[in-house]
Amino acid sequence: MGKSYYEIALCFIKYKMNSKVRNILNVKIESDKIKNDLKVVLCQTRLGRFINSNEKDLIAGFSPHFVCLPELFFVSSRIKNYKQAVMLYQDAKAYIKLLSEELNTIVIGGTLVCYDDDKLVSRCYVYKRGYDIGYYDKVNLTENEKKAGFKSGNKYSKYDEHNVKFSTLICNDIFSDEGFIWAKEQGCQIIFMPTGSPYRADEKIEDKYKRDNDLFVRKAGISGCDIIKICGVGSIYGNKLQGRSLIANDIGVKFRIEPENELKQYIIFIEMSYAQKR
Repeated sequence: MGKSYYEIALCFIKYKMNSKVRNILNVKIESDKIKNDLKVVLCQTRLGRFINSNEKDLIAGFSPHFVCLPELFFVSSRIKNYKQAVMLYQDAKAYIKLLSEELNTIVIGGTLVCYDDDKLVSRCYVYKRGYDIGYYDKVNLTENEKKAGFKSGNKYSKYDEHNVKFSTLICNDIFSDEGFIWAKEQGCQIIFMPTGSPYRADEKIEDKYKRDNDLFVRKAGISGCDIIKICGVGSIYGNKLQGRSLIANDIGVKFRIEPENELKQYIIFIEMSYAQKR
């Protein structure tokens, strides 16, 4: 039996990247939503590139509570459509499981494309130290997903780990209030959002910041949560992406990848401390 795509991809990446470490960012922010300190790693990586061994060592040394992957993290530029992406589902899911085991942490597994009742869904798995503890299917689909026959998810998800209640939403969910109202009703403190952000070559910096406020800061106010957005870079199905990972609360954006760096890969180490304990 030949190698799976997952094995081939790992071999290719090991050769191509030569185990180099991508750009590293260390960020400290305060939050009045959480009740204890948390360590979170955001992997703003090129889609289709897995975390290499040196990066894993750095992440493991940080001892994070959460490691977050971007939307469609497993889909390289060689994958041209959803039907090809769904063929990678089992290998990508196995990778999330293995990563959570190796790093002894909770992995917010970006998104995978899979079938549910013969319909495609966009699914975010959450794995804790090798165990599947839940998933969420995107409720608010893009027009392209609708045309491709995706079905919307019919429920939201809540988790309670490390003394923090959190939920997951996906990319296009930002354009609806529903999931954010639900998170508030459930007493969530953090919403993780794997996202694919289309590249906007001519967009002004002030327009980018305004969109961050109009969408993420506003939805943080609706939900009463810190919103953690995890983006990938590279391209998806031939469309270029920009890495605009950020953390927002109801007051403003606490951290963001600045516009001049939005095409770069980063491993971002976030230390979130409880603001009111000082």
